[in-house]
Amino acid sequence: MHEFDDRLPVASPAVIYRAVGDGAVLLSATDEVYYGLNRVGARIWELLPPQTTTLMDLCSALHREYPHVELSTLRADVQDLLHDLVRNGLVAPAEAERAA
Repeated sequence: MHEFDDRLPVASPAVIYRAVGDGAVLLSATDEVYYGLNRVGARIWELLPPQTTTLMDLCSALHREYPHVELSTLRADVQDLLHDLVRNGLVAPAEAERAA
């Protein structure tokens, strides 16, 4: 399982992101996948490349916003979400971006 230490995945260009209420929704125009994000999940999406490029960069940015949450907890939660986004085809590995 990819751990995102080198480079974060990138948002698929076919995914539409919309902030709604206290979170956001993602819609894949190609796969018709609909995915809801809470406020933290939406912030993680917003911090994907080019905002940050590594898992540590992303987690550090989140930790500045949520200093009461242990960095190890943030890291585990971010990895879980990223793995789910990959499984649902909403993000692509950074290598795919370079190959395109």
